[in-house]
Amino acid sequence: YQSELMEYFQYEQDMVVYESMADAVAKCDFYLNHNDLRERIAANGRANIFENHSMVDRFKIILDVAKITP
Repeated sequence: YQSELMEYFQYEQDMVVYESMADAVAKCDFYLNHNDLRERIAANGRANIFENHSMVDRFKIILDVAKITP
């Protein structure tokens, strides 16, 4: 779990995180047994990345933070 992820993704809509190995194992078991839910979350996350997090977008932010003009 990284709190910054919540700035970019909706939990259990675009992605799922774990906080311990036991939590990871439990979530793996759950999502392996719930294909539709797992596939929906994966598709939402993929769409979010393609729409909002391109390399061009990231480099623009990096250059802006570094105060470098292209």
